[in-house]
Amino acid sequence: MFFKREKGHGDKYFLAFLVAVFLINSFFVIFNFGLNILAASILPLAIFSALIMSPLMWRQLKAMIAPASRVRLLIHLIPAILFGLMYFLFLYPALFWLPKEAANSNIDIVEIITVVFSVIFLIQNLFYLVMAFQLYKLHQRNIQDAFSYAEKISLDWVKVYIIGYVLFILGLVAVNLISGDISNMINDFVFIAYLAYIGNRVFIQESIYKGTIGSKDTDLIDKSTSHNLNENLAEELKEKLTLAMEEEKRFLDKNLSIFSLAQELGTNTTYLSQVVNQIDSSGFSGFINAHRVNYAKELLLSRKMDHLTMEAIGSESGFKSKSAFNAAFKKFTGKTPSAFQKEKLSVAS
Repeated sequence: MFFKREKGHGDKYFLAFLVAVFLINSFFVIFNFGLNILAASILPLAIFSALIMSPLMWRQLKAMIAPASRVRLLIHLIPAILFGLMYFLFLYPALFWLPKEAANSNIDIVEIITVVFSVIFLIQNLFYLVMAFQLYKLHQRNIQDAFSYAEKISLDWVKVYIIGYVLFILGLVAVNLISGDISNMINDFVFIAYLAYIGNRVFIQESIYKGTIGSKDTDLIDKSTSHNLNENLAEELKEKLTLAMEEEKRFLDKNLSIFSLAQELGTNTTYLSQVVNQIDSSGFSGFINAHRVNYAKELLLSRKMDHLTMEAIGSESGFKSKSAFNAAFKKFTGKTPSAFQKEKLSVAS
């Protein structure tokens, strides 16, 4: 991730997330070694780290999926800052300079703060996990409306990210409830495996909105009726779209998105999305893939293309992968490309 040529917008949040997780695990390692004073000394930092993990995870997903949206992260860090300060103000004096009686009073306050922290921690994690999952589901829906492909932008690994985070939290709870080396080893194993997988996925994840970041149009497409096209503009845009598909064959561009096509047609994504849905209710992805499949049919039945493999035909038709080609072809025809070719050529002969 440190050596990526083009850093993704969520990288800095993931790095902060890694630091937070590292600090929390460091606290438990120190505590398990019996270094209680040292563990107590870094407890405010561990508390702060525990309360910034879920906001950072959510903000990272937000940065990848909706880069043009503006979110003030500081607002989401207020609970972490407040609890970190409270632990610092009440725990440090009790540990290092208050007399025993006053120190005991502070420790009682710290115990109350810990109970409140535990409740806030659980509520906060539930809140951000729900928001992260909703963001992921919204992205899945918008892929169909904004992109002609799903490779490297589907973010299927985010499900593991979210579920793994839940398991990590449960692992922390288990370490506190179940003493012993085995529970610590299990937690460490889950922790290392989780970070290795997610770190790798973040490393290879390309920017979803590369080349369009900075425009508010890169956020989710507005489908509200307040932006409906009038009939004349709709017909004009339909003509431009038909020309782009039938004459210019823009569907052959493997990286075609509604953002790039709207720019080429001199319109915005909202209007283009409305016109596409008037033509094909399956959305932008279905509309483009239908043209690609029809083009692939022509190639499959052309004797001049006998030398091409199925993967090559799919590539020539605008598909990024053989699996995407097969899936789309079967969706529109009910047959695999090879079965379609064999059936049609046998009838022709």
